[in-house]
Amino acid sequence: MAGLIVHDRGKSRDANAVAHVISAMELKESQVSALERMLYEKLGKKVKMLLGTDPSIIGGLRVEVDGLLIDRTLKKQLGDLRDAIKKGDITV
Repeated sequence: MAGLIVHDRGKSRDANAVAHVISAMELKESQVSALERMLYEKLGKKVKMLLGTDPSIIGGLRVEVDGLLIDRTLKKQLGDLRDAIKKGDITV
């Protein structure tokens, strides 16, 4: 990914999972903490966060953890909309 910057948030050395999180801009500490809590609740294990930024995603988050991909980026949503329009699933 062009423009990708990754920061290792290695405070959880005993983590059972590693989450690769990409956002358009650096996340606030409160956002990171909320995401850590949500992933812990969903996965039932501690998660080490590897944070990165990529302005090309425009907005939202892309999270990869334990083989699971959650892509809620604006870039992905716009691409899905474009594909649906091309297929004729959506008319404008």
